[in-house]
Amino acid sequence: MRQRHPLNPTLAGKRLYILLLFCLCSFAAGCAAEPAPDGTTAQAAGKAEADDYFGDDDADDKLTKAIDPDVLALDEEDDYFDDDDAAQVLIPDPLEPWNRFWHGFNDGVMEYLARPVVTGYEFITPAFVRKGILNFFTNMKAPGRVINCLLQGKGLEAGVEFSSFVLNTVGGVGGIFDIASGHKTIVPATGEDFGQTLGKWGFGEGVYIVWPFFGPSNVRESIGRIGQIGINFGTSGLTYIDSATWLMGAGVSALDIVSDLRGTVDAYDTFQNMAIDPYSAMRDGYTKIRRAAIAR
Repeated sequence: MRQRHPLNPTLAGKRLYILLLFCLCSFAAGCAAEPAPDGTTAQAAGKAEADDYFGDDDADDKLTKAIDPDVLALDEEDDYFDDDDAAQVLIPDPLEPWNRFWHGFNDGVMEYLARPVVTGYEFITPAFVRKGILNFFTNMKAPGRVINCLLQGKGLEAGVEFSSFVLNTVGGVGGIFDIASGHKTIVPATGEDFGQTLGKWGFGEGVYIVWPFFGPSNVRESIGRIGQIGINFGTSGLTYIDSATWLMGAGVSALDIVSDLRGTVDAYDTFQNMAIDPYSAMRDGYTKIRRAAIAR
C-alpha cells in the first residue's frame, strides 16, 4: 500500500483548517467571558441591563411618588436605595426590638384597618369629591407651611405658599379647587414642616423610633410632629371648625386623616413589594428622604 507523504498538501490543509478553527473558537469564548467594567461578564451585564427587576431608579420613583407629591421636588438623581449612599448613612437603631414589634403592629393596622377604610371611602366617594376634600385640607394647612418657611429663612418659598393659599382660598372656593398649581412659581413649594425646621436649626436626629399608628420617626421628627400639630392648630382655619363642637371637630379630623390615607397605603405597599426586609427598607428609606428634604 502506498503511504502519503507527511507534507502531503491534502493532509496539511486539513491540519491547518483544524488549527484555525480551534483558534477561532478559543477567541470567541474569550470574548464572551470578557469581564464588563463592573467585574461581571459581558453576557451577565447584558442580561442585567435588559432585565433589571430591582433597579435603583425604579425603586426611587415608586417610593417618592407613593409617599408624598412634595417629595418629587427633591433632586431626581438622589437614589434612596443606592448601595454607595447606604454605606455612608448611619442610622442609630438601639431600640430595634421595640421598633420591630410596633412595625409588625402597624403592619396589621395597615392591612386590616387602613386598607378597608380607604377602599370603602373610595367606593362611596367620587374621585372629584375626594380630590376636592384633599385640596381643601392641604390649603387650610398652608399658613403652617408659610411659618416653617419663614423660620428656615426661605422667603421666596414662604411667598409662594402664601400666594397659593390666597389664590386657592379666594378663587378656588376655600381651596376645594387647586388653581394655584397651574401657575408657574418663582420657586417650587416644597411643603415645609416643623421637623425640617428643627433639622435646619441643627438639631440632631436622635435614635430611630417606630410609633404605633404613626409609623417611622426619630427623636427630632417626633418633636417636630408635635410642634407641627401646635402650629396647625394655631394657624389653620380648621381650628374654628374643631372648636365649634366636639363631634364636629372629631368628624373633621377623621375626614382629614382618611383623605390623606391613600398615599400612606401606597407607600406601605411599595416597601412591602420591593424589599426583602420591609423594616430595614422603611427605616433606611424614611431617614434618607427626611435628610434630603432638610438638605434642599
